Amino acid sequence: MGQVVAAATVSADKPSVSIASLDQAAGGITIKENKKAGLEPADGGDWVLKLSLPTGVSFADEPTVKVNGDEVTVHLWSNADLDEEFEAGDDVCYIEFDESDFSDNKIDTITITDLKYDLDTRVKAGDIVVKIGGDMVNKLDGAGDDIIEDFETDYADDAVFSVANATVVSPTAAEAVLTAGSTTMKVNGKEVSMDVAPYLKNNRLYVSARYCANALGVDNANILWDGATKTATIIKGAVVIQLTVGSNVMKLNGASITMDTAPEIVPPGRVMLPIGWLAWALGADAKWDQATQTATLTTK
Repeated sequence: MGQVVAAATVSADKPSVSIASLDQAAGGITIKENKKAGLEPADGGDWVLKLSLPTGVSFADEPTVKVNGDEVTVHLWSNADLDEEFEAGDDVCYIEFDESDFSDNKIDTITITDLKYDLDTRVKAGDIVVKIGGDMVNKLDGAGDDIIEDFETDYADDAVFSVANATVVSPTAAEAVLTAGSTTMKVNGKEVSMDVAPYLKNNRLYVSARYCANALGVDNANILWDGATKTATIIKGAVVIQLTVGSNVMKLNGASITMDTAPEIVPPGRVMLPIGWLAWALGADAKWDQATQTATLTTK
């Protein structure tokens, strides 16, 4: 029995984007033929790809389109009749190519980059999935009414491929990566310099309460220091954490929590605490990589 081979393979990068935010950079999409002429429309069809976005997501700008690595001039439309110009704010983009953009004897690859999305409050956390249709991948598009009539349903405008090219995260989501002995912390992928490095003591990684709280979304205005009692207070939403240097009792919304260790203070005046206790108090998950001596804090 023969094997059915898809006309093309679709892949994409998948960066994180935020809910209710504008100009969010999405991942580039790559569409590669699995066989020569895999992206060639049926007789009577147009050299068109259709990108459709889910509810609550719209295009913020025009994408850059390349064929076999070379940027090509395409026409962008907002409707199937190809008579309304594409505009920022549309949730559908029809990309019209010229047949001469494609090779006569090689496998062709299309890349669509510089994709930016506007997301409204209807968008939920999770993947943004782009549906890909149009005459170049749906051979029923433009195939003629005599063929379409053979089907009980008109499939001609259906998407053939779908690919996730962004992941929606909560505005409060964060990730902090700290390494023993390093004054550089990565927060959501960006490097942040600290004036004190995490250190190992009794097989525990001690970290700065202030820097970790900042990384997880706590503003400095909500981190208070009482020099007289040597107590640090961290306010994160409805949670109030109090840590006293030398005391193994943490106050969490006024309740006393007994820890198996006590915070300590190190130059230049930073309150340090084992990362496990700090993560628990801040509602974060903590993971430890022994090989790299690295701890990762995450909140959702």
